[in-house]
Amino acid sequence: SAQVGKKVDVESIEGYEARIFENKKFSRILPYRFFTPENVDNNKKYPLVIFMHGAGKAQGTDNTSQLIHGSKVFVKPDIQAKYPAFVIAPQCPRDVWWVNVKTPESMPPEIEAEVKKEKSKKVFRMKARELMNDPDLYFPLDIQNITEPMQMVSDLIDEIIQKYPVDPDRVYITGGSMGGLGTWCLAYINPKRPAAIAPFCSPSDPENAKMLNKIPIWIFHGDADDYFPVKASRDMKNALEAAGNKDVKYTEVAGMPHGGLSPKAYMWDENKDGEPDVVTWIFAQKRQ
Repeated sequence: SAQVGKKVDVESIEGYEARIFENKKFSRILPYRFFTPENVDNNKKYPLVIFMHGAGKAQGTDNTSQLIHGSKVFVKPDIQAKYPAFVIAPQCPRDVWWVNVKTPESMPPEIEAEVKKEKSKKVFRMKARELMNDPDLYFPLDIQNITEPMQMVSDLIDEIIQKYPVDPDRVYITGGSMGGLGTWCLAYINPKRPAAIAPFCSPSDPENAKMLNKIPIWIFHGDADDYFPVKASRDMKNALEAAGNKDVKYTEVAGMPHGGLSPKAYMWDENKDGEPDVVTWIFAQKRQ
């Protein structure tokens, strides 16, 4: 099949080939890793998983640092033996996020001006909560102003679906933190595309939840998260249910801080509590 993007001459990692995606309409290039299942039969159609990494160390242009958490799980030999699938792991540059967020309407202009001085997105949020004396304050996803890397990921997914034997009814998106925001945002960009999404510890956009009322969604959040407060996921769960989504699963983990959830969430059955893990759940979903 035709290749999407250029193959980069670096080592493949756990079966992930390094590539770059570019298009004249964008000012950037998007590094990504692409995993192809073994012995692809072009007469068959395979699921496609998109893994969206979080902010910080995974960002950049090395096309390696993004291979964390879920990206590792979906290509494990035992999982691929059971669920052969293509996997995309794009990498977000350092100077931007997958998404933009909106200032909460409750924030007075003078506090907003004070907060805007902060360069670090983390400090900016912490300071806003402190000045507003509201530990639950969160910045919802802005689906009007899509960042260029996010638009590129969306275009890349479309091209992969066109050029590889991908089953368009089994396209799955998952990620945590900034990658959770990216997961929500990809669903908003094209709500007809995903068969299911699994976002972790990230805000969404409750105002527009009705756009996602046909997608099976499993939301995870730790209740001790001081980076993206758990209220963000509670609000989104309630908004999705109010909008008529009958397929929302919500897992809230007591005492779990922000950084602790993603590594655990992709191996959810390890505590043998009878909860199916996210991988099994994802592959059981088909687009309605």
